[in-house]
Amino acid sequence: MASYEATVQEFLKRLSVLIHISGRQLMRESEFFSMTYRNTQRRRSIIIRFDRVMVHVQYHKGQQQTGNYKENVRFLANPIAELLLNYVVYILPLREGFLRQSSPESSLSPYLWEKDGKVWLEGYLSRYLEEASVRASTPRLHVANWR
Repeated sequence: MASYEATVQEFLKRLSVLIHISGRQLMRESEFFSMTYRNTQRRRSIIIRFDRVMVHVQYHKGQQQTGNYKENVRFLANPIAELLLNYVVYILPLREGFLRQSSPESSLSPYLWEKDGKVWLEGYLSRYLEEASVRASTPRLHVANWR
C-alpha cells in the first residue's frame, strides 16, 4: 500500500503541474490547494459544465478586510480533464478502501492535493513546477538517435 500511495503522490505532482500551467491565468498556491473533489461546507471545486471539466475556486487576497471572495474559473483541456476525472473516479475510491483497511474510522480529506490527510504545504507547487522545467530542459535520447 505504501508503494501505491507513493505512485499516487507522484501522479498528483505531475497532474498539479499540468492543471496549473494549462489555464491562462495562474492561481496562487493557497487558491490551488483549496480545490475539493467533494462537497464540504463549501461546494466542490471540480464541476462538469458545457461538456467540459471546470475548476472553480475562490480567492481574494484582501478577503480578511472585505469578506468578499474573487471567483477563479477555468476549463481544463480534455486530456488533462480525463486524467483528473479518472483520478477522482478510480483512484480516490481505491485509496479510501486502502485507508479503511488500515484504520476503519478514517476517511480521505476532501481536498484534491493532500497527503496523509493534510493539504500540501505552500511551496510544493513551486517546487514541482521547477522539477518539471528541469525535466523538460534535460536532453533525452530518442530512438532515432540510436541508428
